[in-house]
Amino acid sequence: MSMWCKMINKKIKYILVLSLLITNYSLLFPQTVNQPLNNDVYQYLARLSQRGVIELNDEIRPLSRKYIAEKLVQLKMESDKLTPLELEELEFYAKDFGREISRIPQSRQDTKEFNKKKTDSLSHPDKSGQAFSFLSSHSAKSGQAAIAGADSYRRYRLFSYDDSLFAINLSPIFGYSYGTNDGENKHIFGMDLVFMVI
Repeated sequence: MSMWCKMINKKIKYILVLSLLITNYSLLFPQTVNQPLNNDVYQYLARLSQRGVIELNDEIRPLSRKYIAEKLVQLKMESDKLTPLELEELEFYAKDFGREISRIPQSRQDTKEFNKKKTDSLSHPDKSGQAFSFLSSHSAKSGQAAIAGADSYRRYRLFSYDDSLFAINLSPIFGYSYGTNDGENKHIFGMDLVFMVI
């Protein structure tokens, strides 16, 4: 019986060591955070890709937030090809993807992929002559939280917490629609909360 117990103990130890190795290995490679498919940033990037301002490989969706942030940085480098409305949209999306943009190494922003024109990526003026600098360092201070206000990247949220390891964002979405069905007028109000851990 003791031989049997030794064999079982050996197998249990083997299984425990193997499971610890697998668990630790999976912790070494963090999960990619994808952008939901119903976000307007997809239409924005697709529109500018069709115009030839950027090259977008979006055949397989959803795209990662990191990839979208890289495309926003690339658009910043090509800001002279954007209309005033597209520049406003770029500024808006840059606030939403501020965390990812701030984590793109400056050396990578200076490569040909991001900086074909060798322009200053931090304060390049738009067509109106005003500088917008969404790439400037808006990195969050450790443990910075905001309730019903602007987060560390100037995006208004219901709740936001950001530190060097992760971020939590809670944003409300309100909606209203009006329609008729069988002669009856229908008013539909809706509210949803978007919860995102990055």
